[in-house]
Amino acid sequence: MPPTLTLQYHFTPDEKFSPYVGAGLNYSMFYGEDEAAGFNSLDVDGGVGYALQAGFDYWINDHWGVNFDAKYVDLEVDVDVNLGATPLSANDVDLDPWIVGAGISYRF
Repeated sequence: MPPTLTLQYHFTPDEKFSPYVGAGLNYSMFYGEDEAAGFNSLDVDGGVGYALQAGFDYWINDHWGVNFDAKYVDLEVDVDVNLGATPLSANDVDLDPWIVGAGISYRF
């Protein structure tokens, strides 16, 4: 689960098409890790990283709009794996995901 808190700057907030950029922090937590063939345990620690965002809002009318954005998250996590009886550890594993989202907006 990657909750991300960003501050955004909207270039044209009062127009139908409103592009924006943002920056902030992300905390990713991992759960339900499944072992693959040959591994008998897997543990991925959560991590904090910075996030960069770009997107736009498009207002169809005074109340309804659509939204699209993409975020890049610079994320490093620690991983512990057991291969049979052999424990393996990796610190500062770079994940660096791209998160793409779309939505519908309603203004009251």
